[in-house]
Amino acid sequence: MVPPVLAHVMAAFLSGKTWWPLFPMLLLMVVTALSAAVVLAVKVKVAKADLGIQVTALGCYLLTAVVAMASEGGALSPHIHRLPSLLTQAILLAQLVRIWRREYARSLRTLNLIAWGGILADTALHYLITVD
Repeated sequence: MVPPVLAHVMAAFLSGKTWWPLFPMLLLMVVTALSAAVVLAVKVKVAKADLGIQVTALGCYLLTAVVAMASEGGALSPHIHRLPSLLTQAILLAQLVRIWRREYARSLRTLNLIAWGGILADTALHYLITVD
């Protein structure tokens, strides 16, 4: 049995009010990393398929952000934004597998890993916090 004081501390720690400011920061981090990856892909002149995958990942995540904002306003179910988020993660995984051993793609790999880490952190926060 958890002591009452510890239960209150745990409830405050996992409160949505405490962790809610992280969601916009993670969104900004992911959008910045994916945008920089698209710019880098154009600048380095990677294969057209790689550029297409990067643009698709950015577009899919922007769709995720729009759907998440719509769900905050009550227009959509709060869980509906997870589908495009999972699609973005699958696209990033496919891109990472494609470019993993390419020597010239180190920066692109790093940006995709930053974006994927931000999306995974967002997903973890959704499962950890409790809504008041």
